[in-house]
Amino acid sequence: MINKEREEYNKKNREYYHRNSKRINRKRREYYLKNNEEAKRKRREHYFKNNEEIRMRKNQYYYKNKKRFNEYSKKWYQKNRDKILEKQKKYYLENRDRILEYNRKNKEIISKKISLNNLRIKKLVLGHYSNGKLKCVRCGFSDIRALSIDHINGGGTLHRKQIRGRGSMMYRWLIKNNFPKGYMTLCMNCNIIKRFTNHENIKFINDD
Repeated sequence: MINKEREEYNKKNREYYHRNSKRINRKRREYYLKNNEEAKRKRREHYFKNNEEIRMRKNQYYYKNKKRFNEYSKKWYQKNRDKILEKQKKYYLENRDRILEYNRKNKEIISKKISLNNLRIKKLVLGHYSNGKLKCVRCGFSDIRALSIDHINGGGTLHRKQIRGRGSMMYRWLIKNNFPKGYMTLCMNCNIIKRFTNHENIKFINDD
């Protein structure tokens, strides 16, 4: 009963917001401009106090509306692509020395962040193509260091040339294209055995 009442209450709030969104957003901007520092402080306090709950709600909302969210993001980016790239270029040129200095001083931290992000993407992709189990779909081997994406029908070398990348770039391509069919997670042993058995690569064919 409580959940139904909450849903009804949230529905009414959403309807009210959509009817009055321009007025509400205008008032928010006016308040923010007048009370910039105070508004920032309150937002920070609220976020740190409710960090886990906010992140959980954001994730729930995203996965519930993932398709709609991605479609809107793509349309918005395509519509504003030139403007975004111009803005990024302008910012870089204006702050080039500061950016390069920051990168030089924080080289190890940046490298670690990139590695962690690449690992997160790899886990996401390998998990998807192993039915969420993060292991080889043939033998069950689960050490991520020896797991990789396999093209079920072969042609991986040609595909990597077409997208001009491998490893993390391949994983990003799969995510960007909404996890297309035709791929699976294999360990290195099963991958090489499959190549040899199916004659997918001339290097692995036994001369005998």
